[in-house]
Amino acid sequence: MDGKKIKRKPRRLQSPLRLLKMGRLHTELVKCGSDVEYVAKVHCLRQAYSRLFTLPGAATWIVDIGRQVISDLIVYADRVCIVKYFYSVI
Repeated sequence: MDGKKIKRKPRRLQSPLRLLKMGRLHTELVKCGSDVEYVAKVHCLRQAYSRLFTLPGAATWIVDIGRQVISDLIVYADRVCIVKYFYSVI
């Protein structure tokens, strides 16, 4: 092999590339310009989350923030429903 190393695609990049070949990407849903851009963004997000979860306490922080966001959405949704009901009755 005359001393050349064969470069392999990173394992994390293989899964999105398979989706690219199968045509099961959500490129339009997330408003990316192309499938390649979508695959690159998915790869970067996976790397970021891998590194993020190596930090102590990061998972706990994300869970706490997620709970807060969901509870705020529920409270806001309830408020919107009550306001719409109130104005429809009047």
